[in-house]
Amino acid sequence: CSSDLGLVSELRRAHTALSGAGIVAVAFKGPVLGEQLYGDPALRPSVDIDILLRRCDVPLALDALRRAGFEGGDRRRLSAYLDYQCEITLTRRRVMLELQWALAPRYYSIPLSAESFWGRLHSVSLEGHVYPVLSPEDQLLALLTHGAKHQWSRLLWLVDIRLLMRRPVEWDQVLDDARRARIERL
Repeated sequence: CSSDLGLVSELRRAHTALSGAGIVAVAFKGPVLGEQLYGDPALRPSVDIDILLRRCDVPLALDALRRAGFEGGDRRRLSAYLDYQCEITLTRRRVMLELQWALAPRYYSIPLSAESFWGRLHSVSLEGHVYPVLSPEDQLLALLTHGAKHQWSRLLWLVDIRLLMRRPVEWDQVLDDARRARIERL
């Protein structure tokens, strides 16, 4: 599907720009999740690109992405976004890119910190480019948080979780992290 190829191409462009600026950019959901869980990014429908990064890297990331042709991300309101939201949306050639520094806005009261993910990153190769991705354990918590945040409005998200659960997962770590963050019900 050409839109899937467009997403993969724009993901690569964004990741290259962020890596070139010294930013660890974690590909999250979208085409990379399609590759990880389905073996092909085209087998999992996606409408945007999601990249997780450290909160402190957001201003530098916005600059790097603008130089790469992405638009959006109002710098005048950046401080408020960083404090109360969890993402900023940019676009390039009608492809949306969501830069995320948290899994949910503060008002959701989901205190799962993405900071704990950085020491456990894995990698995935997609179209000859290697992307950092979340460990299966962190990815499971992130997908559960995402589904709960959107009130499980898409069946696809449950399928993703089921496919992820078929992979080797350190369940003790998942449960410990969920208990610490008080998100066991998710």
